[in-house]
Amino acid sequence: MAGKIYDVFGITQPAGDEEGKGFWTRIGVGFENKDQSINLKFDYFPKDRDTNIQIREKKKDGEDDE
Repeated sequence: MAGKIYDVFGITQPAGDEEGKGFWTRIGVGFENKDQSINLKFDYFPKDRDTNIQIREKKKDGEDDE
C-alpha cells in the first residue's frame, strides 16, 4: 500500500495583514514512507525568514477547501 502524499506550502505574511491570511504558495511535495517518516521534495525553497512551511495531506480531485 502506498503511503500518504502531502502538499508542501510556503506561507508569507505581508506587513500590515490584519486578517492573517497571508500568501500561500505550493513549493513541493511530501511522500510518506513505510515507517511513517516523510520525504520532502522542494520545487522552491523560500529565502524570506518570515515564511512558514506547512505540510498538508494532498486532497483528492474535486475536494473543496473547508
